[in-house]
Amino acid sequence: MSFTPKKMFNIQASKVLSHKLKYIDLEYVEELFGKYCPINSNMLAHIIDEALDNINQGYSVTTSKQRFKSEDPAVSQYITGSIDKLLKHNKSKKSHSWDLCGDFDFDITHESHDRKEDIPHNPIQTYIHPFFAHPEYARKKHEVRVLFRLLHHSFEGTSWGIAVPVQLLMKGAKRISNCHFGYGHQICVADGNDYKEYHYIGITKRSWLQRMSEHFNEVRTGSNKTFHKAWREFTGKKNVIFTSELIVYNHNYKQIMDWEEFIVDQCMANGNSLNMIPGGFKGLRFLHEHSITDRERISLEERDAAISDYQRLNPNKGVPNLMVSKLWCDQDYVNRVICGHSNRLTVDQVLEIRRLSSKHNLTFIMKQLGLNDRSQVERVMKGKTYNKVAKKRLS
Repeated sequence: MSFTPKKMFNIQASKVLSHKLKYIDLEYVEELFGKYCPINSNMLAHIIDEALDNINQGYSVTTSKQRFKSEDPAVSQYITGSIDKLLKHNKSKKSHSWDLCGDFDFDITHESHDRKEDIPHNPIQTYIHPFFAHPEYARKKHEVRVLFRLLHHSFEGTSWGIAVPVQLLMKGAKRISNCHFGYGHQICVADGNDYKEYHYIGITKRSWLQRMSEHFNEVRTGSNKTFHKAWREFTGKKNVIFTSELIVYNHNYKQIMDWEEFIVDQCMANGNSLNMIPGGFKGLRFLHEHSITDRERISLEERDAAISDYQRLNPNKGVPNLMVSKLWCDQDYVNRVICGHSNRLTVDQVLEIRRLSSKHNLTFIMKQLGLNDRSQVERVMKGKTYNKVAKKRLS
């Protein structure tokens, strides 16, 4: 008898629902996943709790039927007792209310496989990504944390995951009264052995899930903000993974604005930002300097409205169309665009003009190639036009 992932969920959950939650706080699961829980939040909380208990005992994989240790004993040794230490950190008196334990560098992924042929005997599983065992993937020291990734969703055909620091789901996690959240939406595009990432960074004082829903509503209704347009552009593609991550919490207003400014600056410097304006206070100054707002200090809700106004007044601002940008890296595409219209020189003609211009004059070249537009040929000889056309014939 075969089971769908949904049925397997219920079977796995029924085994553990009778157990008291050891690590997970149900209230936080409801708060941070809400309607995006693939099953009811109580079942999900118990399934996560069971997986954490297994990780704490050194098991790196938990399925609906069994659990496994890594073939590398160092991995099992590393994770043994780790969840107890995260719980102890949650309950300790920390220097800052937003501090997370920086002793462990791995992710915990919980996913289902909708197609039976993927993993026919284990359609539901929770497993770790041991970044600590692979230095090339290790996080920077100040970014070390344990993330919990929920991979049960797709956005109109494209894989989409939700990630939160696992400590925020655990008992002892506290919220300050003036709590602001910092989040990010990532588009990861796989291209053979290479991949590119694009990032949108945002902040909110409300539920981060509510803000997420508002973003996705704007994506679906045709918003032309850079992030929304890019998300639409990649929706439906199988080589793309969307991720929505809760990154920081328990920041007051100034702290969250400073954080956003720093992170957006980094992404913009890397050339992979989907934010239309700088982050934090720098963004408020930007809006005021461009006469979008009548003062610098405005609320986050007023800022969102101001960014919409800025986009409406400057429809071509922001990151260019990402798919088109990628195409312009394809020399064959460039050649076809530049030389593919009537009254334009062909690629071969451009290459011949360049070759002959080192030894022959304009008149000779025009006669040799049977060309009549003197200024057109002259501009190529002087390097003023057709510069993006390949320097040599493509094989």
